[in-house]
Amino acid sequence: MAPLANATLTPEDIDAAAGLIAGARVLLAQLEVPAATVARALQVARDAGVTTVLNPAPAPGPAWGQAIAPGLVDVLVPNETEATELSGVGAEDAGAALVAEGCGTVVVTIGEGGALVTSRSGPSSWLVPAFAVSSVDGTGAGDAFCGALAAGLAAGEPMTAALRRAAAAGALATTAMGAVPSLPSAAAVGSFLARSP
Repeated sequence: MAPLANATLTPEDIDAAAGLIAGARVLLAQLEVPAATVARALQVARDAGVTTVLNPAPAPGPAWGQAIAPGLVDVLVPNETEATELSGVGAEDAGAALVAEGCGTVVVTIGEGGALVTSRSGPSSWLVPAFAVSSVDGTGAGDAFCGALAAGLAAGEPMTAALRRAAAAGALATTAMGAVPSLPSAAAVGSFLARSP
């Protein structure tokens, strides 16, 4: 990982952008930015009633629960390894453990196995199936999944629909090489969903 500019973002930068955050519907964060900065962004969003989504990648280690309070995270989206590291239990039990710590919903992505969702509201847990595609490179799939999930929630989609959209975006991202070139457009995701059962 080469964080470059990401590593220079500070809590003061978040305070300067507080008005922009407050005007959003969803804040999506990940941990290539310093934990203290992410924590401040989550707090500013929470104070403004903005839905918070956190992709804890790379896995935060001691930042979780110390610098970043689980109660500030409406939707946590770890992969299996991150879920285990954050919760201290296996990926299949991690969602329940992390919801018990304070997260609203936990979406553990399990690659071709789909995503296991555990929520404080609605059905307690369910599986979002993966879409079958001809995968060539998994780079960027998690980013595509999280971006589509946040976009769906921002558009007012119910969690189940936003997760299906996210699964489609993640699957499509594996069909091309590279992180940025593989990210599908909203139109491509919509077209894919229209063709999928």
